[in-house]
Amino acid sequence: ASDVFTKAEVLVPQLIKAAADKVRELNPQLSGIFAATASWVAEHKEQLSGLKEIFDDSVLTLDINEQEPE
Repeated sequence: ASDVFTKAEVLVPQLIKAAADKVRELNPQLSGIFAATASWVAEHKEQLSGLKEIFDDSVLTLDINEQEPE
């Protein structure tokens, strides 16, 4: 699960930028929304990393709770 978030931290901003570039060609008004989203992701990267830790902890808890009793 940790790998997924690590890849997402790299890929999400790239995907948003690529989408913003494409939208800018088609509709300049919508490109502002993508620019704001990319900016928010960049500014809140630490909070997103915190979500990764919470998710990892939750997955560990699920794994422990779902084990069959011996």
